[in-house]
Amino acid sequence: MISRAMQLSISFVLAALFQVALADTTTPIDLSGIVFDANGNGLPGVTITIKDMGFSATSDAQGAWSISNGVSATKDIPTDRNSYFEIYGQYLQLNLIQAGQVQVDIIDLMGRQSKTLLKESIGNGQYNVNLAAANVSKGVWLVRVKTAGETHVLRWVNYDGNNHTSKLASTVHTHQPILSKSIGDPDSLIITYNSHEVARLEQANLVAGALPDFIVCTVKPVVTPKTAGIVLDSLPLYVLLGDSFTVHFSFDPALWNSAKLSVGADSISSGDSVYTVALRAPTDTVKLTLATRSQTLAFKNIGNKSFEIGKFAVGATASSGLPVTLNSTTTDICYAYGDSIVVSALGTCRITAIQSGSDQFNAVEVDTSLQVTVGAQTMTFDSLPDHTYGDPNIALNATVTSGLPITYFATTTKCSIHDYLLSLDSAGTCIVKAVQSTTVNYVPATITRSFQIAKGMQTISFTPVPTRTYGDASFAVSAQASSGLATTLYSITKSVCTVSGTSVTIVTGGNCILQAAQSGNANYNGLLAYDTLVIAKKAQVVTITPIDQMAFSTTPFTPKDTAESGLPVVISSATPNVCTVSANAVTTVTSGRCKLVATQAGDEKYLSAISDTAAFNVIQATQTVNFTPSTLSDVTNGVANIPFTVSATSGLPVTISVSDPTVCSVDVSGSITIKAPGTCELLGDQAGDGRYTAAAQALLSFTVLPTP
Repeated sequence: MISRAMQLSISFVLAALFQVALADTTTPIDLSGIVFDANGNGLPGVTITIKDMGFSATSDAQGAWSISNGVSATKDIPTDRNSYFEIYGQYLQLNLIQAGQVQVDIIDLMGRQSKTLLKESIGNGQYNVNLAAANVSKGVWLVRVKTAGETHVLRWVNYDGNNHTSKLASTVHTHQPILSKSIGDPDSLIITYNSHEVARLEQANLVAGALPDFIVCTVKPVVTPKTAGIVLDSLPLYVLLGDSFTVHFSFDPALWNSAKLSVGADSISSGDSVYTVALRAPTDTVKLTLATRSQTLAFKNIGNKSFEIGKFAVGATASSGLPVTLNSTTTDICYAYGDSIVVSALGTCRITAIQSGSDQFNAVEVDTSLQVTVGAQTMTFDSLPDHTYGDPNIALNATVTSGLPITYFATTTKCSIHDYLLSLDSAGTCIVKAVQSTTVNYVPATITRSFQIAKGMQTISFTPVPTRTYGDASFAVSAQASSGLATTLYSITKSVCTVSGTSVTIVTGGNCILQAAQSGNANYNGLLAYDTLVIAKKAQVVTITPIDQMAFSTTPFTPKDTAESGLPVVISSATPNVCTVSANAVTTVTSGRCKLVATQAGDEKYLSAISDTAAFNVIQATQTVNFTPSTLSDVTNGVANIPFTVSATSGLPVTISVSDPTVCSVDVSGSITIKAPGTCELLGDQAGDGRYTAAAQALLSFTVLPTP
C-alpha cells in the first residue's frame, strides 16, 4: 500500500542586485533574502549555491540567508522609470512620478488574478494601497502594478492583516531591477533541500527586472483504489514546480482491467507504463486510477418453500468471493436476515442479491423469486394427570411447531379456562381441547385431553381457646373447615366437659377433648378433627379455728376446720411429742406448745389447698392422792397386817411412808404392820411429771392401843 505523502511548498524570495562576472573577481556579489514555507513562516535549512564560484548560504532559523563577496557596488537607480514601489506590512507604497492610469492586482503564485484593488487615473505623488482589502487567505501572493508603459511584480506575504514590517524589511530590495543581465556560462544558481538538489537555474533563466520565484514541491503519489500490488517507482522526492520528471508504474492485469495516470488536472491516456510529467500547481498529485473488473452472482438454494420453514439460507455467492447482501422487494411476504430469508406470509417472495463491489470488482445485482405455500404445523399437548379438587390452577403446556398462539376450551362443567390456566371447578371428568387455527399460513391443529378430578381433602382448624379453670362459665368454641362447609362439635370426654352447639360446659378439671365433624359433599371428602382443651383444677383455701390454752387431758377433742371446696380437711400434729391427732381428734401427750396443721389434698376439680395452722399451749393438769379406805379405826397392838390401797388421780405411782416407824411400817404389798402402841400415820406423795403437777401429801392415821 502506497501511503499518501505530505506536500511541502517552498517559496524562495531572492533579494538583491545580482551582478556576477567570471572574469572579474571584483564584481560585487550581494544576494540576500528570506525563505518562506507555504504558510508564510521562515523555513530553515535551505541551501542556495552559486555554482563554480564557491559561494553558498543556508537559511537560518527565521529563513534568512545572504551571499556576498565583500566587494561594494553603487546601485544605479534608472531615471527612465515612471514609478517606484515598496511593500510595508499590509500596505503597498506607490511613488508615482508622472500622473496617469494605475492598476494594482493581487494574483496567486500560478498567475491567476484574485482581486483588483486599484484601477483608475491618479496624479503624481505618494500613495498607500491597503493590500488586506483583497480579503485573501494568509500565505505568499504576488502584487502586480501596471502604470503607463510599465508592469512590475512584487511579492507579498499575507499574515492575515498583522503588520510584520520587521520581517519583511530584508525583502524591500527584492523588487529592485537587476543591473547586469549576464553572469557568465556555465554559472548556475543551485537550490538544495534535505540533501537533495531541487532546482538548477541557468544563466538564461535570469532576466532583468526581478529574480524568478522558486516553488519546490514534494512529489505525492496516489493510487486509486488503494491496494497492494501497485507500484509507482523512480519518483523524485522533490521537483521544481513546472519541471518535468519521469513516472514508472506497473499493475497485475489479472486483477485490473486497465490503469490511467493523471497529474493534477492533466489526464494522461493509459497505455505505456512510463510517462514524463510535470507539476503545474503546488497541490498537484501523481494519481494512478485502476479500472475494476466484472463479477457474477449465483444462488444455491432457491425454490418454492413451505411456510413452516421460517428462515432459510439461499446460498448467494459472488464469483469474486466478496460477501453478498440480500434484500427483499416483497417484505410483506419475506424479508432478508443476514445471509438468510425469513418468510412471513403466503405468496411470491422476490429477492435481490447485491454485491456492492470493491477496489477490484464492479457492483452487481441479481433478482430471483420463489413461492411461499401453506405450512404444516405439529401440535404437542402432554397428557394431563388426575388431580384433586382444590388443587391450584393448572398451566396448560400445548405447543405447535409454528410457534403461533394456542386457544384452549373446556368441554365439561367440571373445569374451566381463565387466562390460559385450567381451573378445577368440581369433582368429575375434565375434558380440555387445544386448538391452533388463527392463521391462513398453517393447516389447523387440535388435540383433546381428559383427566379425573377427585374429591378434595379438607382440613378443620379450631379457634385457639386459652386454658380454662374448673368453675368457669360455659364458653364458645369454633371449628372451621377449609372447604367452607359447616362443622358439628361433640365432646369425647363428657366426664370433663359437655357440648351444646358451640357452647362448652366444664364438668371437672382435666383434658376436654372436642371432636369437629364435617361430613363432606360432592366435591369434598368428610373429615373428623380433634382438639384438646385443658381444664385446670380450681384453687382452694382451708382454715382451722384458733384454740385457747388448755390443761393436759387424755380426752381427745376435735378442732373446727373448713375447706372452700367443701372437701374434708385433714388435721395433723406438727408437735407429736406434745399432742397427737387421730382421725382429726387431738390428744395431748404432755405440756408444751401444740401445733396443728390443716390440709386438703384436692381432687379432680380442686388443687390441693395451702395448709393452715393452729398452735396453743398445753399446761400440766392437777392431781390428788387418795387412801382406801380413807379412814381406819383404832386397833390394838398385836393386830396382824392391816390392808389398804393408795392411788393418785393422775394414775402415777404414789410413794408411801410412815411418820413414826416405831409404831408401824408399810410394805410394798400394801399392808400395815403394827409394831407398838401409838399413832400410826401413813403419808402418800406423788411428785408429778410433764403432764401433772405434784399432788398434795395424803394422810391416813389411826391409833394403836396397847394390848389389854
